[in-house]
Amino acid sequence: MRGVFEFEIEGKKRGFHFNFMAFGVLEEMTGLDLDELISKLSGRGAKVKLLSQFFFAGAKNYCDSRGQEVDFTINDVSDWVTEIGFDKAFQLIAEALGTKTPKNSKPHPEKVGI
Repeated sequence: MRGVFEFEIEGKKRGFHFNFMAFGVLEEMTGLDLDELISKLSGRGAKVKLLSQFFFAGAKNYCDSRGQEVDFTINDVSDWVTEIGFDKAFQLIAEALGTKTPKNSKPHPEKVGI
């Protein structure tokens, strides 16, 4: 599934699920709206705390979407990111922020007259 990354840490299957809902979790955590989040995550100089919250939101969303208990903290998730490596972590960010417009769709629908 697109946006899902699974791995094993200390004998337990873990994962990140980066989809629209993950950004909702991140909005709740940070108080920032979607445009602000995308701007701060995609620009150079993204803050470490926001990146940690981004991965925590993806991990929480992974659990929520599978009906699993969230049995970790943001510090645990930070350790997971270190474990999988920063190259892979930044690849996940790039994939999560990548957007595709479906063929034959318009980004701004035209108003229909009545």
